[in-house]
Amino acid sequence: MTGAAVYEGEHKDDKIHGNGKCTSVQQIFDTLFQSQDWEGALLLESQLTEAVENSHPSEACTICVQLGFAHTELAREGSMEQAIVHYTKAVELAKKGTDDSKTLFTSVYGIAKCYVQTGKPEKAMDLHKSLCDDIGKERIDPNHIFRFNQLLQDNSENSRAREILEEHVDVIESSWDKAMQGPAYAMLSVLTKANNDWNQSNVYYERQLAIAKDINDLKLEATALNGLGSNYGKLGEFGIAVGYLEQQLAIVSEMGDSVAEARAHFAMGAVLLAQGGRKKEAIEMLQKARRISETSDDPKSLSWTLCKLGEAFRGIEAWDDSIAALENSILIAESIEVEVKRNCKIKANQVLGETYLEQYYSPWRDIPRAVL
Repeated sequence: MTGAAVYEGEHKDDKIHGNGKCTSVQQIFDTLFQSQDWEGALLLESQLTEAVENSHPSEACTICVQLGFAHTELAREGSMEQAIVHYTKAVELAKKGTDDSKTLFTSVYGIAKCYVQTGKPEKAMDLHKSLCDDIGKERIDPNHIFRFNQLLQDNSENSRAREILEEHVDVIESSWDKAMQGPAYAMLSVLTKANNDWNQSNVYYERQLAIAKDINDLKLEATALNGLGSNYGKLGEFGIAVGYLEQQLAIVSEMGDSVAEARAHFAMGAVLLAQGGRKKEAIEMLQKARRISETSDDPKSLSWTLCKLGEAFRGIEAWDDSIAALENSILIAESIEVEVKRNCKIKANQVLGETYLEQYYSPWRDIPRAVL
């Protein structure tokens, strides 16, 4: 029996009064909420819903948001619909009584998350745009934009995530401080790159780089240099690409960030491999990335590095080394979160198949293929 079930047996007639004081119902709900006993907390839903009508608007908002969150976390049949009811009530209260923008944004985000997770991203987008129209884009909290953007990306809605940010580019440039502008351009860079829009991605990376230098943010600067180097490699501008990546390597060696250092060596190795005629240098860089990734608890980087290393070994016809690296890449991918694991395994299996074909069927070697 849950704590709430025990409580209901002893205190089911207790009420919450709108006097600003925590009563026993609210206290037991808060305890269950903090302990993530969602089912137990929701046994008190009817009493808390009734209390909303008699509570101070700020307290009522908090109750509605908590009930909505509990429903989304419980995720049983009908939970999302019920969560939307509570979050919608919180939005109404926030607009009418509390003037609490943080609660308003949290409530709108809660509704949007329900829509996105139930396959209705267009309704989430409409909700966000309506909020922007109601209070003005300049007043939208940048953290809300970031959370909303990440929600869309996490649910493979990359084109909509990009749309949200590009809608706010004018506000980002005119109203946000540079500490917020940098991450915004970083997100835009990644999202435009995902659509193979290398030139526009570079525009955003250049803005990110300028901001990073201005505020002396080495991590942001290294990320921008990595993106620029990788993009110019895709565009076949290898000299420019190597120049950016050499700058990145110099910065990450100062930072002492092993994950960033591994990714810097990976990016350089990938560009050198794509350049052609520099396979041994590429292998040297990728081996460094592998060694760092093995000690930095970053299985995603390690899996991708081994995949690229397998491709590089294949380029010099080191078949056994190539196959070993690719099989290890697939094995390590099993420990990664679902979507990344799927992408790693697909690429590693593709390269492994090509390696076997090149090893045993020489005409396959003459067929041109795109480099990751």
